[in-house]
Amino acid sequence: MKRLLVALSLCSLLGVATEVGAAPVTLIEGARLRLGDLVPKTSQELAQTDLGPAPPPGGERAFSKDELRRMIEDAGVDPASVKLPDSARVVRSARRLTAIEVSALARQKLEPNLPPGARLISVKSRRGAVTGTGARLTAVKLPKLPRRVGQVTVTATAELSDDGEIVGRLPLTVVLDLDEGATAPLVARGARIELVIEVGRTRVGASAVALADANAGETVSFKVESTKKVLRGRVESERRARVVSQ
Repeated sequence: MKRLLVALSLCSLLGVATEVGAAPVTLIEGARLRLGDLVPKTSQELAQTDLGPAPPPGGERAFSKDELRRMIEDAGVDPASVKLPDSARVVRSARRLTAIEVSALARQKLEPNLPPGARLISVKSRRGAVTGTGARLTAVKLPKLPRRVGQVTVTATAELSDDGEIVGRLPLTVVLDLDEGATAPLVARGARIELVIEVGRTRVGASAVALADANAGETVSFKVESTKKVLRGRVESERRARVVSQ
């Protein structure tokens, strides 16, 4: 009952009609609809069946019995095994994150994950966001940093995730102080690394020389020392790269 009253109050705030006799409203938090959200009287095993995306934060949606039957069939569940209501309605809970709150969350995520030689001076979100109550700021993606010592300003991206899916991206202005350690490439030109070649289930490693500076995730050319053949490889660490398709 308490859950229903909360849902009805949210509907009122959102301007959603709550007619007498309409389907009961279920308040949901996640980014995905589960069978248990629409058919409360179902088994615990079937309750977690994924029926598709939930409405956007603050949104609502009504379902007829026929719609519920089709959705359940598409999810691979026999509708005859579920006691379907005549209709169902859901409202997605929401919360507003201010730009200041996003900035604070981004700092917490970014600071312990900075590359060596980089010190965080400031991070500022350009805007806030309306998200589901279950959404979390799960990552801050930095661009490739300039190779110069001193203070730099870059645009990073904060990723918001809900139910394991990325549901939003927010631009951040990040100011960093870089020392010589931050400006050095992970793999310098002329460095020897293990170049891994995979063909089907066969995996072979060979000593190779980098023909250009590269950081993690970048693809550059390597010369295999034993054969002198030049291959393109994606850098995985300072000691290893993996051959990519030519």
